[in-house]
Amino acid sequence: MNLRYFLRETSSDVSAARLLGEYSAAVEIQLTATLAAGAAEAAVVVLVSSPAQPGRTPWQAGAYALTLEVVEADSVKFRARLYRANSAGAALGQIGTTQAIQTGVCTKTFTFTGAEIAAAKSDRLRLEILASNTDALNGTNLDIRCSASGLITPITERAAVRRKQDRWRFIGKHPRPGEPLPDQDGFIDTEEV
Repeated sequence: MNLRYFLRETSSDVSAARLLGEYSAAVEIQLTATLAAGAAEAAVVVLVSSPAQPGRTPWQAGAYALTLEVVEADSVKFRARLYRANSAGAALGQIGTTQAIQTGVCTKTFTFTGAEIAAAKSDRLRLEILASNTDALNGTNLDIRCSASGLITPITERAAVRRKQDRWRFIGKHPRPGEPLPDQDGFIDTEEV
């Protein structure tokens, strides 16, 4: 199963960023970006995944699908960029950017096609939503509904090692002598075996 992240209103540990986090509940919360009259394109919402998330290496090649449910966007043009970021949330390399600039209220799915990335386990995802206001006289808002917006990655969840020879060998939290030790989440890393 591929890793999924959702837009959260919660602040990230990275300054001035929101959390690109795991699903918690389908609540009707919105991210709101206020744009001044005639504002040029700029990153108005920045989201960063939790520390050490996705926590995998490498990141598999494939499609990153970003769905945004925009509920208010009068005279707003918007698009998105996706980055690989370091443990501090700073962008290291761009995974993709949307080519077309969207306008108006919509539910839009953007697809970024990324090559395999030799990321460190401490690397994170960074999503930037860029917007501009085409109305030179009035300010406006870009509102995105969090409960219906998210990112599906090609990065697969870590699966438990299921080898025939390991069946019935591991007893609770106390492995027998010579057996590999599980990590904190109870899985045996295939990289260590």
